[in-house]
Amino acid sequence: MKKDYINFLEKHLGKIQHGWDSDQGNYQIARFNHVPHDGAITFTTVGLNRCVQIDETAGTKLSQELVFISDESFGEQNIPSIMMQIAEMIIDTGNILLQGELIGPLR
Repeated sequence: MKKDYINFLEKHLGKIQHGWDSDQGNYQIARFNHVPHDGAITFTTVGLNRCVQIDETAGTKLSQELVFISDESFGEQNIPSIMMQIAEMIIDTGNILLQGELIGPLR
């Protein structure tokens, strides 16, 4: 499953340029350069979908990966750690983020 997701990402975003392991090692953050356009960098979680899976009453299984797109001039020094904080919040609460949900300061 993880390899399929990596193949999907690299088919649509190009080769993974760099990666970071989470503290627990149960998911990673991957970086892609110049997507969706020149001067942009895209970060995505890889494996978060295996950490939290919600069964809805209709029998639908929901899981989640996070995507963060930034201008490359912003740099990358904080983005992976921000994504890891959000991922850990999702894992700790067992609740995936909903469309349009706002995330406030994390403690």
